[in-house]
Amino acid sequence: MDTLNTRTRQQLLDSGIVSADELDELNAAPHEEASVIRDLTESLVQDGRMTAFQQRRLLSVEEGPLFVGQYLLIDRIGEGGMGTVFRGLHRRMQRMVALKLLHPKQQGATDSIDRFLQEVRAAGRLNHPNIIAAYDAGECDCGHFLVMEYVDGADFKEILSQSARLNVTQAIDVIRQVAKGLQYAHDQGVIHRDIKPANLMRDLSGTVKIADLGLARLTSGVEWDDPDSQLTQAGMVSGTVDYMSPEQARDTSTVDIRTDIYSLGATLYHLLTGQPMFTSGALMDRLISHRTDARPALKDMIPDCPAELEAIYQKMAAVDLDQRFQSMHEVLEALKPMAGQQSTSAAGSTEWNPSESVAIVVENSRLQARVVEKMLNEVGVEDVRSCLNGREALALLQTLPADFLLSSYNLPDISQREFVNHIRNNMKWLSTAIVFMTSDELPDATAMRLLNRNSVHIVSKPFSRHQLQEKLHAIAQATPTQPQLAGFDDLHVLVVDDSLVWRRRVQEVLTELGFAKFQTAKDGSEAVDLLASQTFQLVVTDYNMPNMNGNELLAHIRRDSDQRDVPVIMVTTEHDPQKLMEVYQLGVSAVCNKSFDPALVRNIVIQLFA
Repeated sequence: MDTLNTRTRQQLLDSGIVSADELDELNAAPHEEASVIRDLTESLVQDGRMTAFQQRRLLSVEEGPLFVGQYLLIDRIGEGGMGTVFRGLHRRMQRMVALKLLHPKQQGATDSIDRFLQEVRAAGRLNHPNIIAAYDAGECDCGHFLVMEYVDGADFKEILSQSARLNVTQAIDVIRQVAKGLQYAHDQGVIHRDIKPANLMRDLSGTVKIADLGLARLTSGVEWDDPDSQLTQAGMVSGTVDYMSPEQARDTSTVDIRTDIYSLGATLYHLLTGQPMFTSGALMDRLISHRTDARPALKDMIPDCPAELEAIYQKMAAVDLDQRFQSMHEVLEALKPMAGQQSTSAAGSTEWNPSESVAIVVENSRLQARVVEKMLNEVGVEDVRSCLNGREALALLQTLPADFLLSSYNLPDISQREFVNHIRNNMKWLSTAIVFMTSDELPDATAMRLLNRNSVHIVSKPFSRHQLQEKLHAIAQATPTQPQLAGFDDLHVLVVDDSLVWRRRVQEVLTELGFAKFQTAKDGSEAVDLLASQTFQLVVTDYNMPNMNGNELLAHIRRDSDQRDVPVIMVTTEHDPQKLMEVYQLGVSAVCNKSFDPALVRNIVIQLFA
């Protein structure tokens, strides 16, 4: 009787997908080695514990490593001229990442390695919310690699392929976010040189992030061992033709930050019209058009395009460098009035009703907590809960959809940065207003940047009931109410959750988006019965439920139900990447944090039904 060979056994153990006991049990079965491995991996794929990609690598059907250093590869998510991008997992930290591995054929080419290392240096310089973060870089047996933030979302090439084009409000929001990221990059001496829809990603919260610094040029502060090692020599051309500035088409090595401004203008045109500025002819014809032809007018494709936006686009995409905006700061200043007008027209505000609000107070002093609770009750907020520390509050937020979180600025168990980042980035509570109460002087500039970036507010102690009421009213009024999405009122939604509070929460959020027809179930078994008798266009299910949990329900829908193609949104507090990988393997359409934040859900729904 053959058993699993040492190499395969060790790979399986290192991956964490199976335990040593499971492998020993399999080895005891009377099968040949190939049969054992094939049957085991097939079972793991069906159970959602292994991806098809990992199975191919383990069975050597596909060449390539299963591990890169400390990272377990989960799936392939992108391919480029320089390298392949994988979704991976840091085995010790259990952090999901995107890992770019230099192509094997490039590993021995000095110029390719130098270009890859330049991308690593450029990425290492940058730390901004609108730029994909670099975590790690190195070299192992399989070559050079770069580890980056994993963005759960889609790039705008994919988004445009589904929705054709963006409206004016959406396009302005995207361009402003990208301009902020590029302004920061330019300040750090980095020119991107390949801005285009495919290199801009939007995550499920709506944040746009700049990707792929493979063509980035470092303009200052870089020490080179050899003056001739500069990768972009005079006369060399690189970039993407449909978004490339005329000066970059002539000589990539001489461009400055204004080439990114041109490319962003070309991207704006594509976002609004659904096509590049110039579409006629072969590559060289389009290259010449960017240099010689008049810029196509937005109004020819979008009759109601605001004249101010037309002028901004034309100036961003001007051939003459002196006629173009000279910095991203100028672009942002020009767009600022437009952004204000669009948000006003697109989103009105409703009068705040305190009795419908839920508040959490975080104070390690019970006396102070009772004072704030009493004030909140007096201004009309009836549902108020108190916590003694930050981690207790984070645990409560997992089960309570709070509108306001009023916290002492100095918490005994967690820093302000960690507290806010966990709420905004890990839990995805984007709509909860965080209010820090402090008797100290206002935070320093670094802390204020954190607070402003994460929509956090400050109230100074001592404050009166009236001052608190004014603060909460101002926060509520500043939160825009998004218009309902058209065409969703006839869609039938099945909401599955064992908590009545959360079933109501899901229905409230979806109603705000424009959904009107709902059916509810307390667990998966009830949902199965409803799916057998009714037709649904969307299923929203909890992950942990009695009788039949979300995974089992999803498996039933995809394998046994007559509604196999219905979109399914899984709502969960689960953060374990291995468990979430099982959900994705089963075919979930989207995974949403238990916050079920309206902005996050709106973005998911738009992507699902685009």
